[in-house]
Amino acid sequence: MIVKMWRPGLTLLMATLLAACGSNEPESQAGGPPPGMPADHPPVPDASPPARRLAPDTVLATVGGETITAADLDAVISAMPGPERLEYSTPEMVRDLLDGLVDRKLMARAARAAGLAPEAAAAGSGDEQLLASAWREAELARVPRPTDGEAAAYYREHEAEFRQPARVQVTRATAADAPRAARLRDELARGATAGELQAQALDFLSGAGQVWLQETPKPTTATAAALALQPGEVSGAIPVRDGFLVMRADQVFPARQRPLDEVRAGILTLLEDGRRQEAEAGWRDRLRAGVSIQLHEARIASYP
Repeated sequence: MIVKMWRPGLTLLMATLLAACGSNEPESQAGGPPPGMPADHPPVPDASPPARRLAPDTVLATVGGETITAADLDAVISAMPGPERLEYSTPEMVRDLLDGLVDRKLMARAARAAGLAPEAAAAGSGDEQLLASAWREAELARVPRPTDGEAAAYYREHEAEFRQPARVQVTRATAADAPRAARLRDELARGATAGELQAQALDFLSGAGQVWLQETPKPTTATAAALALQPGEVSGAIPVRDGFLVMRADQVFPARQRPLDEVRAGILTLLEDGRRQEAEAGWRDRLRAGVSIQLHEARIASYP
């Protein structure tokens, strides 16, 4: 696909020729009404020129004797799914991506030195991603996996994190006054659903619905009343801003402590992820030690 672009010199030459020959078109003053519009039309500001792309060989970062150019960055971003590309629209995000490419180069260099992925090394720098992945996987294999004993110790130290608060599902509605709240209680006691209450178009209630309420350190009056109900029980009339709230408990789940066997797998995954993150931070420091790394901030800021 060939993309035609205006060259500034050609544009200037055409403008000069038009001025010399004389143009029949009326002059358009900056900030004035658009051509063909009434004189009292609001001014239209000039559109900002599109951002210029950096030359492909513009060096954005140097890693030892190697470089990362605008073309390298273009290739990485172009390979991303569309929604991910939109994230790299600020210099800060571009800098983060370049930081990752620096790490990739260093891991690829370490992979070559260790003789990993020889088929990728033979292909040269074009398979840098494959080399970096091979090195990373080899290092991850050395990270010790957490044991069941460590999971049990974590459970004891964080026992409160595995407590499930009490929950209740209620059907509720608001009546305008106390006598109507009594009628609403009767409807809920006979088993009326929120949909049935709404379908009856009763003139004495509003906000009919079914919701979940959960125990909190400082529950509201309504939540505390709901949590105190037994399955099928209907509350009294609770004064609220719009009248009186009435609730029926449909499902009740008391608070419970989840046992270790139920959460062991999740704890092991959590511990393993933490160790991997610590290991990766250590690799980054180790690989960068003694290596001259420079990110050219002005050029990064100019990357569109």
